[in-house]
Amino acid sequence: MLGLGEWGLGDLAYGGEERMLCSRKNEGGVWTVLDEYWKSLVAFYRARVEKVISRMKKHTWCQAVFRGSYATFVVLNEISVVLTTLEIKREFEQGKPMFEVVGPWKHSFLP
Repeated sequence: MLGLGEWGLGDLAYGGEERMLCSRKNEGGVWTVLDEYWKSLVAFYRARVEKVISRMKKHTWCQAVFRGSYATFVVLNEISVVLTTLEIKREFEQGKPMFEVVGPWKHSFLP
């Protein structure tokens, strides 16, 4: 569920959701340059999210069928999120960001 003031980024399956940014299908109607730009922009940022998710799923416990309890699953997932975030943060601090960093503002992780 999205919090107040938050927007999600999704594929076409989420097109009917409130506050969800999605491209639209080209259903044979008028397809403008702006439509193509928006589709490319959404795809660009969704690809970044998928890259992070792929990295999360590389943890060993994700490589097999999970047969533990839900509580254990939640703990393992939380550990994976924290460790993956720490890896990405350390790479960023060493000048090896996962993605190109652009913009006139200072880029840093919150303490």
